[in-house]
Amino acid sequence: MEKKHNISSRQKIQALLEKTNGLVTLDNAEKILEVSRNDAIHILWRLSKKGWIKRLKSGLYRVVPLESSDPSFTDEHPWLVALEIFSPCYIGGWTAANFWGLTDQLFMNTWVMTTHPIHKKKQYVSDHEYMLRHINEDHLFGLTTEWIENNKILVSDIHKTVLDFLSFPKDYTAQTMLEILQAYLASTSKNINVFKHYVDKIRNKSTLKRLGFLLERLAPGEQSLIEFCHERISKGCSDLSSQSPCTKIIQRWNLKVPESMKDNKS
Repeated sequence: MEKKHNISSRQKIQALLEKTNGLVTLDNAEKILEVSRNDAIHILWRLSKKGWIKRLKSGLYRVVPLESSDPSFTDEHPWLVALEIFSPCYIGGWTAANFWGLTDQLFMNTWVMTTHPIHKKKQYVSDHEYMLRHINEDHLFGLTTEWIENNKILVSDIHKTVLDFLSFPKDYTAQTMLEILQAYLASTSKNINVFKHYVDKIRNKSTLKRLGFLLERLAPGEQSLIEFCHERISKGCSDLSSQSPCTKIIQRWNLKVPESMKDNKS
């Protein structure tokens, strides 16, 4: 097989663009340019020095478009970068909530749910900030596909997005959980049958406590789902949120909630 050591920088960039989504790893360069690992490292280093590619993090680069007038500028989509670095993963949390219209708040960071071990919850890649949440593989359900630059990106659908807010009390306040569930119940995308199916997949019984308690406050008419949750709760007492002071116990749900959320259904 003919090696590609002697092709020009422009030809190298063209080859990388044709065979990738614009994000290039060492494995990509080694295979596409038909060179050794060491040569791939050297080639990428030289291309970055010339401004043809931008280093995002160790071993990951973004090809600068050939027509770009400013080599320092790249327009990599943060979701694409997440796909390259954190896969298997999906876009969730506040990013998904905004995507589905459950909140009007805009966030500069991207929330990613990943099966990768996480050493730092907040990570920076190039100009992008990521908020990471580790999940088990059995949590990879309730996802929909979005296409970005011909790349398939997984995003939690609206039902799973709501359940994720209830499943990770370290990330969200009690008021946030209430508002996200309230927005879902008011949305035209609400589908209690789908939601119940997803709830049945959740193994974390504390999630069922949070959901059941909040449903009794927001949608007491959803008795079927409320009782479904109640029949499956555990005996131990859980916090509604680790982000909020939860000092009052709702005995029916074995759940500690903020003082402002305690009512007569204790």
